[in-house]
Amino acid sequence: MKVFVYEFVTGGGIEGEELAPSLVNEADLFTQALLHDLTAAPGVEVTSVRDARLSPLEASLAQKVRLLTPNAGENSIDVYLRGVQDADVVWPIAPEIGGMLEGLTQLAAEANKPTLTSRVRAVRAGASKLLTSAVLNANGIAAVPTFAENQELPDAVGQFAGNWVVKPDDGAGCSRMLILDSVAATRTFLMGKVGWNLVAQPWLQGQPMSLSLLCAEGKARLLSINKQFVSTAPYALNDFGATAVPSLDSIFVNAQQDRGGSFAALAERIAAVMTGLWGHVGVDLIVHDGSLIVLEVNPRVTTSYAGLTRALGVNAAQLVLDLHRTGELPASVPNTGKPVILDW
Repeated sequence: MKVFVYEFVTGGGIEGEELAPSLVNEADLFTQALLHDLTAAPGVEVTSVRDARLSPLEASLAQKVRLLTPNAGENSIDVYLRGVQDADVVWPIAPEIGGMLEGLTQLAAEANKPTLTSRVRAVRAGASKLLTSAVLNANGIAAVPTFAENQELPDAVGQFAGNWVVKPDDGAGCSRMLILDSVAATRTFLMGKVGWNLVAQPWLQGQPMSLSLLCAEGKARLLSINKQFVSTAPYALNDFGATAVPSLDSIFVNAQQDRGGSFAALAERIAAVMTGLWGHVGVDLIVHDGSLIVLEVNPRVTTSYAGLTRALGVNAAQLVLDLHRTGELPASVPNTGKPVILDW
């Protein structure tokens, strides 16, 4: 089987712009982990793309992965389409920003090439914080309250009384996220930003976490529960309340076991509601006053993947290849219980 892996950040998708080290380091961490897993799978030939500005692949990978390079006059999409045409299956990975992931998924579909990732409808739903929150809350799944930039914000009582977060509706992770110190400051900030595709959410206190899932046909298997370590740094912004920017510093993959089954139950409910989730999926959430509150659903490989194979004791890419071959989720997935710490 010929598998084409295209990761937007490390694969040349950021053309004509400076590569942000933190963004590249995080993307490279899970991309090289995925390439390692795929090249270890029997009967798999792997092709990928690597931005010429980055350091070469690890030596062991460089011998096993065929890298496409742009021909004269080709842009990143041209190279992507060339890789799609030559592959049996495609594994696109990209931020949801600006419809990037949806566009890559749609191009593979138009070329009649199956992807080892979520379907277009799930990618579109997961790309919008506003839509994800609305869909989950409407189906009885607790998600962080999310308000459009032109929507009236609630009064500063209860969970709405503290800090607020403003970010792009289709943002990825902590990218372009800003913390303001009150709902009043948030209202003032958003007044001049209508048309910027921003959303506002109350900043909920609690433990940031994520789930690594394997999904298909409205069902899910919980692979690992991960703790996220987020820091904030001051950010000067005139005429508004005290502000800060958050950053994800590290992830504790497989941090705990699901002894009560509440995390697996949440995963099953999300998959049943957001149909089209397929393969590896990440869910960001916060444990707030003992409750699990969903922040976003990522219909793709996330950073936690970089520690997944070591944590589970089973090839995480092989799980997806088997799912593609059989169309069925495994009855259960082994888990060694081993924690893996990722930082970059």
